[in-house]
Amino acid sequence: TLGGSISELVYSLDAYIKRGELEEGIYGIEIGRSDSNIKARFTNDKLSFVQGEMEVAYISGNSLFITRSEITDYIRIGNSGQGYLTFDVTENGFEVKWSNGS
Repeated sequence: TLGGSISELVYSLDAYIKRGELEEGIYGIEIGRSDSNIKARFTNDKLSFVQGEMEVAYISGNSLFITRSEITDYIRIGNSGQGYLTFDVTENGFEVKWSNGS
């Protein structure tokens, strides 16, 4: 039956949440799936995204670290009190613009 086939597929994918020692000396929680080489790890000092054996991004100490990024819209740096520097791709090409805060 269709319901049986879907249940078998979900079971065969083996999604998991692992907790404890993830590898030697690293303790936390890992979320992944058996058919994917991408997983998320939560440890005491960071949130990591792992692809294969390589940590490709992580958040730690109020900072985000990314091996490689692709921005599909724009990047805005700054805040409403001091202003923003915006990097944008428009129909006219690459644009850099400063905007005052509030």
